[in-house]
Amino acid sequence: MLMPAMLLTASCNKNEDITKQEGYQIPVTVNVTREGDDATKATYNETSKKLEFSAGDKLLVRGDDNSASGAGRFAGMLDYDAVSGKFSGTITTQNEYTGTPDELFTAANSNWVGATLFPAGYATYEFLSTTSSGYNTSYTFSFNKAIAATKAAAAEQFSLESANTYSSGFALSPENAIFNFTITGLTDGEKAVTLKDGTRTMFSGSVTPTSGTAAFALGARIKDNNEFTVNLKNVTLTIGGTDIDITDANNYLAAGKIYNITRSAAPALTYPIALGDATSDYVGSVVTTDGNVYATVAAASAASKTAVAVIAYVGTAGSVDASSDTYKGLAVALSDANSGSDCQWAGDFANCLSSSQTSDIVAALGFKNGITCTSTLTGDGHTHAAATAAASNNGTAAPTGTSGWFMPSMGQWNLIVQGLATKKAGSAVTTDLEENIENNTYKANNLNSVITDAGGTELEADSYWASTEQTLVRAWTMDFWHGYATNFAKSINCYVRSIIAF
Repeated sequence: MLMPAMLLTASCNKNEDITKQEGYQIPVTVNVTREGDDATKATYNETSKKLEFSAGDKLLVRGDDNSASGAGRFAGMLDYDAVSGKFSGTITTQNEYTGTPDELFTAANSNWVGATLFPAGYATYEFLSTTSSGYNTSYTFSFNKAIAATKAAAAEQFSLESANTYSSGFALSPENAIFNFTITGLTDGEKAVTLKDGTRTMFSGSVTPTSGTAAFALGARIKDNNEFTVNLKNVTLTIGGTDIDITDANNYLAAGKIYNITRSAAPALTYPIALGDATSDYVGSVVTTDGNVYATVAAASAASKTAVAVIAYVGTAGSVDASSDTYKGLAVALSDANSGSDCQWAGDFANCLSSSQTSDIVAALGFKNGITCTSTLTGDGHTHAAATAAASNNGTAAPTGTSGWFMPSMGQWNLIVQGLATKKAGSAVTTDLEENIENNTYKANNLNSVITDAGGTELEADSYWASTEQTLVRAWTMDFWHGYATNFAKSINCYVRSIIAF
């Protein structure tokens, strides 16, 4: 609910011409309340349902008592006292003053009096600052910095809350909203950012994405003397020259609110396309038997095409299988082989692929040779149920122009989980599988939505055979319950999911 801030920089001191002088000091304690039930400040207490102040909060009080025996200009920065729940400190006056603070602030109403909240940590974010010269203290605000942090912690410091009247205390009201952005699908490196309300620039600055994602907060001044009216329908965000649509409703922004907005900067995808033209943006799309790509099984069916696989990884030519210098991608079958039942890797302990045998997980991940392994296993005269099931894929025809169905090696399983996880996260996931070391990112409950959203059947939270052997009697598996690589005796039953290379 946060809104990015406008690129406004303005001095709120109304008397720059006042000559500096020491003035007179009087102690002050004031009551302060806050409007709203969900302000930009983080101290909204979910239990009490009240807005609360926190240690380190400060209140700048300024005004002008122009009565006959008035104090003249006055200003002071007060500190929050958690025990009393009030703000206390010293006010410096231009003229000698003998009345009470309450009388001072009331008398000041004949001209002007104001209070502005400086939330704890405000100096860290540099959008509020003061220039102190005794009774002539002023402040500046400048919503021209993106806070590279997500959600409450930093965004809450963009609070600009003030009161322009006094009545037994100051009742603060917010003057800005906050955009809390998470933008995925970016390239890394510093990017220029602008936020506009129609033609009016509210923010201009830069952000630096990490792993393709920029998470940042911007304050947006929507309430001042001109009482800006900001409609989310008219707000546009541009990052690195790419316009990002952030509208989803005819929604007028409210001061004191946080607007959490997640969008992707990735370009809109075109369907159908030839499988050979697919890029990594098409992970999660489906492949049809005629070698084309559609968004989902349903979209393919509507075009009278038969979808049989979901794209799981796209890299560079020759990167996905050692048998080819042209294949660049991998796609997983829509459902498990062997009619969805688990099966043995082998009916005996024949060591069929000594060149692909290793007990070292790092070495195992280096094997990207599932096509050759599957071909060898299904043709060596031994009983290899898993490889046979993978090559058949329940009798489903493989798409035109692809490798045909095979059982992935461990290196290929590694690429598949990385590709699916990247699609799910919206930013690059490149962590390699480890042996028996749990990784939530590669669990079935995290990855399955990429497959099921396309219309496929989810992976079991269980182990799936790889075509890479661990020893004479054991083979590697991809364990989707724990998100890691492990191995089992070849006579154990595990699941099989066929894949194709393209």
